[in-house]
Order: sequence, then C-alpha cells, then structure tokens
Amino acid sequence: MSALMEGYDVVVHLAAVSHEAPFVEEIVPVNIVGAYNVVEAAHQAGVRRIVFASTCHVVQFRQSQRTIAAAEPYRPETIYGVSKAFGEVLGRYYHEQFGMEFVAIRIGWLLLYDDPELRTSAFKRGIWLSPRDAVSLFRLAIERPGVGYAVVFGTSTTDREVVSLRTAREALGYEPADDVVGLYGPRPGAA
Repeated sequence: MSALMEGYDVVVHLAAVSHEAPFVEEIVPVNIVGAYNVVEAAHQAGVRRIVFASTCHVVQFRQSQRTIAAAEPYRPETIYGVSKAFGEVLGRYYHEQFGMEFVAIRIGWLLLYDDPELRTSAFKRGIWLSPRDAVSLFRLAIERPGVGYAVVFGTSTTDREVVSLRTAREALGYEPADDVVGLYGPRPGAA
C-alpha cells in the first residue's frame, strides 16, 4: 500500500465493517489490522494527513440527555464502536510520534434526503448527516490547513444537538447546510 500512496498528501480511510459482526473473524482483520495497515503505509509513504471515518458509536449517545462533546472519554456502545476507538487512538499515536496529521470524523447517521425515517425516527434525526454536509465535512477535513490531531462529530443540524459540533466548527470551520427540522418539520409527537 505504501507504493500506492507515494506522492499523496492526504489519505481518506473509509473502509470498515460498519456493523456488529464476529469480532475475530470480521472486525479485527478490517477495522483493527486494516486501519493499522493504512496508517502505517501512509506514514511510510510520507502522507501528511489521514482523514479517518469513525462513528458516534464510540460514545453512549443513545442514553444521554445532554450534548456529548468530542473530548469526553470513550464509552463505546458496540464492539464496532470499540474498533473505531482503536482507530482514533492509533491516529493519536502517529500524530504524537511522527507528526502525521489525523482527523477522525465520528459520522452520525448518513441518510439520503428521501429516507422516510427522517420524518419519524427520533434516533436517526438526532444524529443525521446529510449527503451535502458529509461532502462538506470531509472536504474541510482534507483541505483545512494546520489541523494537527482532531476528533469531530459529523452531523447536520438536528432536532436536539445530541453530539456537539463545536470541535468540528473550531478545528475545521464546519457549519452544516442542512437542518432536519427545516427540511422535514418537527418529528410527529414532538413537543
């Protein structure tokens, strides 16, 4: 992989088993060993920055009645979340030891605009990331100068800010363009 990365400034790492799956057979080879292989190959090739697709599942956002900040301790909800926390810590190691820049985007629930659950599911509305906002956020993570190491949540504007966009705003200059309430109205039954 290092040879494939020669001459590139940024690598965007999106590959993962993104659901609960057998840990040793599926999650370890892809999310643990795979993440290590990508980051190490990038380091060997002199890549300046890794943009890493993480997840809100590294924190227990479902049980929280308050907004969760990106800097709060890990509280994975799933074994998939555990594997993504590993990727974030791996990025911290490469940043601290080798100066590689690393941006972890804890992606919310990426749904297309016509998904009917955006009208009905409080869970999905609470961490929705629109396609347009996803492109904007990843573009900023790629292009923003001098980021160093950052972990940010990636959502659009939601009914209630379940996860904080403060770090995304400060580190990347991110501002969501899409608003779930503006596009779909209040969730049925919401006060």
